[in-house]
Amino acid sequence: MLAAAARLVRARAVPFSILAAAGLLAALALVPADARLLHALTDNDTRAMRNIARAISFWGDFPTGSLLVSAGLWLCGALARRANWRAAALAALLASATAGLGANAFRLTLGRPRPNAELADGLYGPRADHRYHAFPSGHSATAMGSAAALSIALPPIAAPAVGAALAVGWSRIYLRQHHPSDVIAGFTFGAVAGIALGLAARPRE
Repeated sequence: MLAAAARLVRARAVPFSILAAAGLLAALALVPADARLLHALTDNDTRAMRNIARAISFWGDFPTGSLLVSAGLWLCGALARRANWRAAALAALLASATAGLGANAFRLTLGRPRPNAELADGLYGPRADHRYHAFPSGHSATAMGSAAALSIALPPIAAPAVGAALAVGWSRIYLRQHHPSDVIAGFTFGAVAGIALGLAARPRE
């Protein structure tokens, strides 16, 4: 399926390039407003909302979110003998992993501090310290990777899948783990991987 997705990206290089460029440019355009938006979204912080955000963020992590959802969907597809469910599950898993790995590799080279790191914003270069791994958001990338793949390979669950991914992005901002632009960039990684693998998972006529 990864090979089929790669062929799709090569065959449709222009639209995929436009999608990636538009998402990353939107994230960069948002950087000057990051501090203002972050304050607007987190100033009315409450313990109850933090608990909700932590729970959503937990499900946005790859092992506890994308992996479990994909495994559950694949098992349901096997029991119900639905080949398209199994294909969608595999596409979601691969998209989540691909987007997450891409986002993690990218942010390791930039070194942008997280909002809760209490450091001056900027790019500090390659850092192993977790506090410098803000841009892009890995949770947002993996969540949107799964959501985009499922939306294309299994359209009836598009709305809840995308809604869940957006909620994960919100949770990362609310917990001050990421700036809004970090989340938009993560969503871009996820959308590109998810669309490619979702298309690759669709049955051929």
